[in-house]
Amino acid sequence: MKKFRRGCFFIVKKKELPKLSKKKKNNAVIIIPARGGSKRIKNKNILKLGNLTLIEHTILHALSSKLKKNIYISTDSAKIKLICQKYPVKVIDRPKKISNDYSSSEDALIHALDNISFSPDYVVFLQCTSPFRSENDIDKAFKLILKTKADSLLSVSDCKKFIWSKNNNLYKPINYDIQNRKREQDFNNYFEENGSIYISKTKNLKRFKNRLSGKIVTYNMSSWQSIQVDEPHDLKLAYWVYSTIFNKQKLNKKDIHKIIFDFDGVFTNNKFSLDSKGSERVVLSRADGLAVKVLKEKKTSMLVLSSEKNEIVKKRCQKLGIKCIFGANNKLKTLKKHLQEENVNKNNVLYLGNDINDIDCMKFVGYPVAVNDAADSVKKVSKMVLNSSGGNGAVRELVKILTGV
Repeated sequence: MKKFRRGCFFIVKKKELPKLSKKKKNNAVIIIPARGGSKRIKNKNILKLGNLTLIEHTILHALSSKLKKNIYISTDSAKIKLICQKYPVKVIDRPKKISNDYSSSEDALIHALDNISFSPDYVVFLQCTSPFRSENDIDKAFKLILKTKADSLLSVSDCKKFIWSKNNNLYKPINYDIQNRKREQDFNNYFEENGSIYISKTKNLKRFKNRLSGKIVTYNMSSWQSIQVDEPHDLKLAYWVYSTIFNKQKLNKKDIHKIIFDFDGVFTNNKFSLDSKGSERVVLSRADGLAVKVLKEKKTSMLVLSSEKNEIVKKRCQKLGIKCIFGANNKLKTLKKHLQEENVNKNNVLYLGNDINDIDCMKFVGYPVAVNDAADSVKKVSKMVLNSSGGNGAVRELVKILTGV
């Protein structure tokens, strides 16, 4: 190699510089097995939680990760394939022979790997039955397996329970001594597998045909994030968690440009009384009135949309100083027309309702919210269910969530 000395510097010809080896990247794919059949809950993977199916929740979790370019759905279901067309994911046809009640998830994972055009270093396995991952859980878990140089990872939650086993009608404790009973808060080294995230080295998965092998590490998640929808009662719990905890954390206040309120059952407790002249009387919350004042000070656009032809609605809205449309026979049609006139995107609208005549509007907007005593069918389409009931501070609670005031 020729070198030229100039002063105290050596100059090496650029073309003769040694080539630097590129650091190998640890590539990975996300695989979501989602068969059409389900033994305990019919069509489980396409059941709706809020406005999205269970599989869509998991797809969106995957798309929020840094591995979003390599997401594969393994399914035998035409309905699931149709849902997947809405998202930038790849679908792998899952053969019937590995789509029955006795097939393992590993069967689907290995089949998917055999149908992917490259061989990844790692496989991230996500189950549709876990709808409560946070946006960065997948990335954090993947970072952990790389940092620890482990062969596989599973997500867990802390186990603070007293576990017993049964053998030949004899019972014995597994994780504690009955003579030295611990307090629940003293359980520090027990964990429950939650089924939300698994990561495995591809070579190990293929060799052992098991999602877990070699050096195993755990990624901890909260107990409410660890809910799996496998049994009918799990679904009821998921509805509650989704509407009362999960979406309060995910609510992006900057995305809300307009708030629509129903009146009866939201500003009132959905009850009325009649005097001797046949005039109606309702009970209203002063706290809700103060809440509207807070929104007005923050220049939040509001509308009361009611199907009731009642002067009480009009007079209350006039006193609060907010726009009101009452006597709306077709609330959805009226809402669409109003948003078009105001040039407001439906995805930036929050609708607070309580009964079945609100459902169409709530399905239409981006942020459907229900009062605590709303009809069950209303709660099911809501992204959030408030702790307060109609006429008892529901509007005040919503405003505090949105403004902190």
